[in-house]
Amino acid sequence: MLKINETIYQNINIALLSTFVVGLFFSNAVLSISTLLFFAWVITKKFNEIYLKENLPLGFLLLFMVYLFGAFWKTNNILDSLQTIISKISLLGFAFIYSIKIISNQQKKILFNLILFFLIGISFYTIIQYFSDKNYWNNLYSKGQVLPTFMHHVKFSLLIVLSINILTYTNIINNKFKNIIILYFIIYLHILAVKSGLLILYISIIIYIIQKIYYKKYQYIIILLFPVIGYLFSTNLQNKINYLKYDIQQLHQENVLDYSDARRIVSFQIAWNIFKENKLLGVGLTNIKKETENKYNAIYKYFDASKMMYVHNSYLQILVSTGVVGFILFTFSIIIILKEYWINNKLLFILNSLFLMVCFWDALTEQLVGLSIFILIQILGKQENLKQ
Repeated sequence: MLKINETIYQNINIALLSTFVVGLFFSNAVLSISTLLFFAWVITKKFNEIYLKENLPLGFLLLFMVYLFGAFWKTNNILDSLQTIISKISLLGFAFIYSIKIISNQQKKILFNLILFFLIGISFYTIIQYFSDKNYWNNLYSKGQVLPTFMHHVKFSLLIVLSINILTYTNIINNKFKNIIILYFIIYLHILAVKSGLLILYISIIIYIIQKIYYKKYQYIIILLFPVIGYLFSTNLQNKINYLKYDIQQLHQENVLDYSDARRIVSFQIAWNIFKENKLLGVGLTNIKKETENKYNAIYKYFDASKMMYVHNSYLQILVSTGVVGFILFTFSIIIILKEYWINNKLLFILNSLFLMVCFWDALTEQLVGLSIFILIQILGKQENLKQ
């Protein structure tokens, strides 16, 4: 059997993780393949170092078990169930590799710089698009549209905010450059004007200021002006907020499904109605689509199927698919993870908390890209490689 030393092992890891990042931005197929190859490779190579008797890997293991139950509960199609659980395999994979060293500090910097390269490159592209025809884009923003970002705009803005926090709390790149990048990202988020991205950006700013006030550095309070300045100077943000107000007002109109935010609220209401009929153990992950379609058909008899929205909330998704039992276990696993990070790694506590906040408005854990961002957070923030 070919003997592979630690350097070659880590080089293969960084190659697979770099492919993972490329897939994250540009290709679900590349993302899926690189994820499976990465976890299979690390677990096979370091099987003897796997240690599951710690709270954190047990938390991820429990999270995976909730999805495992949901995937097969009340299923009518085993292939759909297998496909569903394969998309969650990274939760199980991280539970196994938690105790294993994956890449060196230097390689972690390379990986993070690759993420920054794509974020900055794509954001430059969208800015060029915006300023090439401001009136056109301002008009689209007044109708609830956003600039093109290759990957979904909510996930793209989430990655930017997570990167801002990593830059803020670590010395992963040169201090002069990181301050410029942080400022650029903050300005860009106000141009892109994605509501969930701006919300967690402002929450990040508040967390940062609270920490500074704790150490009696009161001058940092001035940073609270950022949201006000951003609103005053961002036409896109003003248009987005005006559209949100108008959108919500359409909630009780016959054409409610023509509006994104009102339609999202409708999806929450429908999900809640499904849960009330299946409180204990839910309907199963593979049946949510069918149950949602049935509810839409019952309420909106002549609705356009292309305008139907499945529940955009990870917590409601778990509640509907696994019932109260699954939701309690899901919540318990999240508490275990956050508690461990609160004690041992404040950066990962912040990053995971921000991710979980976005899950209230988008079912991130139900999507390959969303769940991949969740796993990427854990890898980038592992305590032995990234010091705060």
